[in-house]
Amino acid sequence: GGGAAQYRVKGGDNSVQGFGQEAGRSDFEAAATALHDFLDARAEGNWAAACQYMSKSAVESLEQLAAQTKSPDESCGAILAKITNPAAKQLMVEEAAKADVGSLRAEGDRAFLVYTVGGKTILAMPMANEGGQWKVAGLASTPLN
Repeated sequence: GGGAAQYRVKGGDNSVQGFGQEAGRSDFEAAATALHDFLDARAEGNWAAACQYMSKSAVESLEQLAAQTKSPDESCGAILAKITNPAAKQLMVEEAAKADVGSLRAEGDRAFLVYTVGGKTILAMPMANEGGQWKVAGLASTPLN
């Protein structure tokens, strides 16, 4: 917790930190859990499980990519496995282990979850609320500093 103010970057863009408004505790906790579950599944290479924590639009984008490339397996998990660089494995493990979520900036059903990894890099992951459940709406976080 702690809110987005702790992540403001002097002279930086700060549009994510100022997006919408700070979400309530229950939404924050639900979104943080979804992110941690997604990061853990991704770090373990459990691509099908990672897809369960992704928004419908993110999954559909992957499936469209699979259809365009005429992949024999067009499932979300198969595409995630195919497009993930094996050299990123250690970074994914570190991110899953050290992600410290501090803010959920929400506007309607869209939000950004802001967190740090090891207290250094500030990251934002787009999130979507689907039927009262927060889902990861992107494949990777965006650095804010």
